Amino acid sequence: MFTSLWEDSNTYQPSLTIKLTVVAIAGVLEGYLNDVTVFKLLDPDLVEGKVGLYCSSNGTARFSQVLVHSSDYLFNGWLLNESFNVLDLSRWTYEDEGFINAPSNWQLQTGKLCQTSLISDGSTDPADLTKAGTYALAGNKNWSDYRLCVRLQSQNTDDQ
Repeated sequence: MFTSLWEDSNTYQPSLTIKLTVVAIAGVLEGYLNDVTVFKLLDPDLVEGKVGLYCSSNGTARFSQVLVHSSDYLFNGWLLNESFNVLDLSRWTYEDEGFINAPSNWQLQTGKLCQTSLISDGSTDPADLTKAGTYALAGNKNWSDYRLCVRLQSQNTDDQ
């Protein structure tokens, strides 16, 4: 079941790399875009789990410099330090939920994990946050109290 915990009406600038940081500690989620706080909320149901990279109807999605570390450490004790120089198949799994333009096409390009298919469920309504697409998942389902930092980029807005 999908539940939106936070959203805003801002859009992104195509080709601009955005640094997303999510801190999840004891059911408290804090989100930052380019180091600026954009949300802080409580969800006691989200206390552990893997990290995921998601896209739907976007053939130009790029993810890079994925870092996950325990909340006890700032710059060491990494749970995941992914530079995408080489794709470690034991680290990442992929799940497709979309059925149009499937399957997904995850690949490495110059230190970035790229998803190049337009996999979706066919929804084109921007207000519909439940769009099925594809996920790249890493980590351990028992991870808790951690920080995720990832750089995101999309080349254009036509694929959204």
